[in-house]
Amino acid sequence: MMITLSPEIEKAVRERAEQNGKAPDDLVNETLRMALAADEPPARDEWEQRLLSIGLWTGISLTNEQVSSEGLYED
Repeated sequence: MMITLSPEIEKAVRERAEQNGKAPDDLVNETLRMALAADEPPARDEWEQRLLSIGLWTGISLTNEQVSSEGLYED
């Protein structure tokens, strides 16, 4: 894919790449990758996947009275 940059953007890319010690192409690819990856959900590591797999949705929602200290000690 070929992308034509305006002269102002090309100059900015070249300057930023030089500041970061990178090739302009690498800087543009890295910047696009980060911008496009922002729309993807973050990757989950193993412990988070295991933790989320433990939880079960039961469809039960307790009221405030049921979870209050008074509700816990009723006869």
